[in-house]
Amino acid sequence: MFDAEAASFVCEFIEYLTCSNGAPFRLMDWQRDAVTEFYGQMIEAEGDEADPTGQYIRRYQYLYLEIAKKNGKSELAAALGVYHLFADGEIR
Repeated sequence: MFDAEAASFVCEFIEYLTCSNGAPFRLMDWQRDAVTEFYGQMIEAEGDEADPTGQYIRRYQYLYLEIAKKNGKSELAAALGVYHLFADGEIR
């Protein structure tokens, strides 16, 4: 299942941040595609048959990006770190 709302929330959160030089953070197309695909893909959470959860969780746990130097990997990683610290809603 794809949750477009969850994916757009992450992209919008990131674009509220500023870069290290003080400029607003604007996602490049490849960054937006990677974030949208990673945070939008959901699977149903497993529960026992007597008590199904009916909730959805992210399909992937790790995002591996291999891009050439000076293409915004570090800024994106920092922005995702801030997202997971403040806005993810996960307990751990």
